[in-house]
Amino acid sequence: MQAATRVDSISTAKTIADDTAGQNPEETSFGYQAELFAGIRDYPIIKDSAAFIKELIKNCQIGARPHAIRYSTINYFKRISVFGSAKNIYIIEWDFHGGPMTEYPWKEQLIFNANGKLLKLLNEARLDTETIFPGKNPFLFGLSSTAKGNGRHEVFRIRKDNIEQVYDGFLGNRPQTYSTGYSNYLTEPNELYHKFSPVNDDGFNDIIFYGKVKYELGNQNKTILVRYNFIYNSKKGHFTEEEDYSKKYEFIYGDTK
Repeated sequence: MQAATRVDSISTAKTIADDTAGQNPEETSFGYQAELFAGIRDYPIIKDSAAFIKELIKNCQIGARPHAIRYSTINYFKRISVFGSAKNIYIIEWDFHGGPMTEYPWKEQLIFNANGKLLKLLNEARLDTETIFPGKNPFLFGLSSTAKGNGRHEVFRIRKDNIEQVYDGFLGNRPQTYSTGYSNYLTEPNELYHKFSPVNDDGFNDIIFYGKVKYELGNQNKTILVRYNFIYNSKKGHFTEEEDYSKKYEFIYGDTK
């Protein structure tokens, strides 16, 4: 048995939650789970990592990966509060360090409520927290990518004890907010810069991605500055592109719809 290990546990300070705080849905359905994940009670110390991972796979019915059994680790075990609720959730990042390219980035983030109910299973290349609205709990801010280096960002909040994606992305499958140049273009930096500030006068911060795109036009290499504004819709609670950027930059990407 492995020695007890304190896994990276970054707690985000609670702030003012939005109007969904205080809800208390009953545990009547566990989705893929036959029962709640008891390993949540181990936070923040995992006494036996191998046993913890085995139970995690069994409890959440994660598909069999023979390569993962040989070598896998828990990168972090976090307890945080996310925009949409004052309650804590737990995030466990399970890393199996390799395998088929279709399973890249070879790690998954499992999100549980405080009782051990699985709310969401993600496979982000990176999952951070970002405070978009001052004085509010942060959002989960993820970077998703294929093994070929084509990717996008994803933004999540809590709504009625569920993890909801609130970044609607582009109307087409291009542009991208992350690209390493697998096609005839790349973003510079590969992961575009981002910031949160108001674009309009509605009193809410919006998400802005910005940087450069290098692309080939005929036999010439071109570079242009880009800025993608995603406006917060306070009624829907989503961030939606200010204009159709796939149409605006069709001269680079072609028809992507």
